[in-house]
Amino acid sequence: MTHLYSDGAKAKSRSILAIARTGAEDLARITCLTFYAVNSNKQANVSARFAVLAVVIEFFQILAFALAPSVSFPWQTTYIGWLADLSKALRPDILAIGTSPSARVPIAAVVVAAALVLIVGALGVASAYFLHKISQENGGSQEPKSTSSRFGRQDADPFSDFVSNSLVLRAFRQSGLLLYTVLYIPVTRAPLAAIPRIW
Repeated sequence: MTHLYSDGAKAKSRSILAIARTGAEDLARITCLTFYAVNSNKQANVSARFAVLAVVIEFFQILAFALAPSVSFPWQTTYIGWLADLSKALRPDILAIGTSPSARVPIAAVVVAAALVLIVGALGVASAYFLHKISQENGGSQEPKSTSSRFGRQDADPFSDFVSNSLVLRAFRQSGLLLYTVLYIPVTRAPLAAIPRIW
């Protein structure tokens, strides 16, 4: 009797491992498919105007650390007051929290930061779901297929059509681009400043 129970437990554990393995493979395939769709389109290219604007904004956001009064650098406020005001204006976390490292963080700042991250995550999950569904309809292929019609022109497959025309994928691409460039410092500082200091 014990022998039958151990064989059943082994078979059950093997089936659970097989399910976990196929689930991990499907997750890796869907993740790669989503990144392929996000980066394979012409819309994934960043315009030169946005790139320059993002670099300038990030420069002033980083400069705000050096210009903060809590750092106590010997800056003369007569000369750099305008620069400090400009760098504060480009950092919404400084407007909400302030420059003091011991300032209390308003709960609204943490909620807004969490909401932004959740929105981008939800857009990513929705994009992955739609891409997985289209991939299954195409027979599991991750590569876009093009078929020639009777009239000699190329007809786009549903995958390429979704990649080039999807509002969800475009919103995920643009919000992700903003989140890891211009909004990175403000979004990460608010929740980290909310954690009480242990030392």
